Amino acid sequence: MPFTNQTLVQLLILFLLFLSCSRFVFMRREKEDSLAVLPLAVFIIAAVNVFAFGLNIQNIYILVLSFIVFIINVRALLRLAASLVIDRYGWAFIISSIICLGFAVYGIIEVLDKMPVKVSSSRYEVSLTEENYTGSLVSGFKKTDKPFEKVTLRLHKAEPLMKKSGQKKKAVFVTPVTADFSVYEAFICMLAREGYTVYCGEFSSDENNFTGSLTGTSFLRKFYFRSLKLSSPDEYKKIMLSKKNVLTEDYKVLLKIADADASDSVTAVLDVFDDDTDYSAELSGLPSVDHVFAMKSVPEYKTPGWGPVENTEPVFARKLGVEKDTGFFISNFLAQKAAGSN
Repeated sequence: MPFTNQTLVQLLILFLLFLSCSRFVFMRREKEDSLAVLPLAVFIIAAVNVFAFGLNIQNIYILVLSFIVFIINVRALLRLAASLVIDRYGWAFIISSIICLGFAVYGIIEVLDKMPVKVSSSRYEVSLTEENYTGSLVSGFKKTDKPFEKVTLRLHKAEPLMKKSGQKKKAVFVTPVTADFSVYEAFICMLAREGYTVYCGEFSSDENNFTGSLTGTSFLRKFYFRSLKLSSPDEYKKIMLSKKNVLTEDYKVLLKIADADASDSVTAVLDVFDDDTDYSAELSGLPSVDHVFAMKSVPEYKTPGWGPVENTEPVFARKLGVEKDTGFFISNFLAQKAAGSN
């Protein structure tokens, strides 16, 4: 089974931790401990991994373990910096290294067992591209054209490689604050396979910071709102209801980018609200929207508002009471239902 980029990075970090924690077995005392620099390098990689792929249980586990290993090896790193040979590996160092070694092995087993299924757009005969935009709902959005320009909208566009003649079918979808594009990638590719050009937006403008603080930024948003929804569902619902107008404006932005007109068949896909809150009426009133597909309307979809996590986030899926699915059943089923909704 192909590995995702995140899984490869996680396995690399854990392997380097394994190597670092086991070096007392093969390092000779009369030599400099050159591998003492490894724990620092691993900790830096683990921190970058969190920024690159976000906060989740596995990344937090790896980051904490790498920090502990780094602390254990600070003395060895200082001796290496002073060009001193290894003086000794004390029992405290050996025992702590063995314990961390065990946690590294456990981490490798867990990552391999719970790794997400890699999505291949070419397998579904669709093209998948990403465009970055800057701006806000007030000033409007434009494609980034300068290095290091702040990105406030990541647009993922999926379309079939073999386009059929006839009426153009388009779909717009705004990812909820409890998920991101990676969670829905399989669904989006499969919807494109059904003949749709799909525009999926991840908004991070100031208006889309629903807490007005660091927890509402793109880096912490998914982790924070997942925790909030699990621990305080009423508070989560209150925030989402207060931001309905922002979500409506987000969909309007995607409709403008999609350049939808009367000759197109446009479907707005929704997975923002769950429970007893129906937002479909808001979207059906938007210009150019012909159909609204609310994922929660599909009884087989057991994780409304979270995304089809059984495909892409097996660890979190288990917390929600669903098991890992390597066959993309629910993503495919949702795509077929969305295509049949019009």
